Amino acid sequence: MPSGWTPSPYDGRDIHYWPHGDPPLPPRAALRHPFAVRNQADVPCCVSIVVATCMEILDAQRGRTIELSPLFHYFIARSNPIELCVLDARTALQAASTVGLCRRDLHDPPFDAEGAARTPSDEARADADRQRLAGYDVGSMRMQYSVVTGPRVTACKAAIARGVPVMLAFWVTSAYRALSAAKPVHGPPPRERSDDGHAVTLIGYDDGRGSFLVKDSRGASFARMGYWQLPYSVMESPLVHEAWIVERIQYDA
Repeated sequence: MPSGWTPSPYDGRDIHYWPHGDPPLPPRAALRHPFAVRNQADVPCCVSIVVATCMEILDAQRGRTIELSPLFHYFIARSNPIELCVLDARTALQAASTVGLCRRDLHDPPFDAEGAARTPSDEARADADRQRLAGYDVGSMRMQYSVVTGPRVTACKAAIARGVPVMLAFWVTSAYRALSAAKPVHGPPPRERSDDGHAVTLIGYDDGRGSFLVKDSRGASFARMGYWQLPYSVMESPLVHEAWIVERIQYDA
């Protein structure tokens, strides 16, 4: 079963993120996510888990703790809810901004094929409208999520330093599969072909270690309690395909 991410097709309307005019960055920064590491099991819903995680991080900064349902998002974001298909980041973010995500207690099926195909209730759909990702902002005349097109390390550090989570998408190789509690640092990109794409959430960085802190969706038994380190050098390699800055939710006012 694939991890669940596929590259976003080109769209000239995308907003490109670059931290123009940001102050000097601190040597380290971390974001608080108040919920446990999720386990997608055999459901290719990593992108939906990242969307929920990013929204929860932004919400927690307002002092709230609304836990969202990734499988609700996975149901409404894919074109055929019966098929366990992969998602691209742009489609996933658009679904979160137009439909939203309901609370976990209103749609909490197991992470398996049957759970992924379960139709959300009318109550869950109504609740999702209350928790939407910010899309186009009339005041600033720009989208509130954007794709990184310049040097990724600088841009992602700048976002995290000001409290903004990052969706990172990359190709899965043997270096990723080798992550463990004893070895929680992603190794150099190997010379091998990969047709499996995965998405994770960047929640911190540390210049002393020269790496980003990643929150994954493989459960607490993966890597070090579900977290691992992504070196800056790997971040700038072809292994990483996309990085999206998720800036604002519509229910944070």
